[in-house]
Amino acid sequence: MAKDLVEQTHNALQFVQKLYLETFYLIKEIEGLLTEEDFKILKPNAYKVSAKTSTSLETWGVEEWLPKTLTVCFCKKELIDGKSKTTTKFKPDLKLIILHIGIFDKEFNQPRLLIGVLKNIINKNKNVTRFEKHMWEFAYNWRKIFSNIPDIVYSDNQVEFEGKIIKRNLLDINSSVDLKEKVINPVIELYEKM
Repeated sequence: MAKDLVEQTHNALQFVQKLYLETFYLIKEIEGLLTEEDFKILKPNAYKVSAKTSTSLETWGVEEWLPKTLTVCFCKKELIDGKSKTTTKFKPDLKLIILHIGIFDKEFNQPRLLIGVLKNIINKNKNVTRFEKHMWEFAYNWRKIFSNIPDIVYSDNQVEFEGKIIKRNLLDINSSVDLKEKVINPVIELYEKM
């Protein structure tokens, strides 16, 4: 019995690790395809995703031990300064591509990929000079931001923006062809229309 439990635990943890690793590869492939379209990934403090996690021993915190969602944004290369840490200044015509991957949550029944365009971005915090400082919003306030898919209309005391989102089931993307047809081409078309 104990041996079976050890094996089941091992298999479950390996599966979760594999899911995160495959998600990493997906983000890297999307980054590569968007680089071909002259986009660059935003790097708030380093080359990483924005995610909410916890190490709390309070009951509520245990649910956050594993990141439920991962977010990155992309901007046209000519609008970004910096290499290891990027700076995307607020401009009236600033548009970003957002990629938000939901690994698991009670809000959705299978892993999902949300990709779309943000525009009309207004910074409300005079101490913030670059969009990257607002990336935490997607880790902590994603339920509110993505509450009305395909539309985004978001505002708090730090930032406001609007946009459009394309929703895909993550498990329906099984090849580079799927990725190009179901994700990249539609988001580039959306970016050009907005």
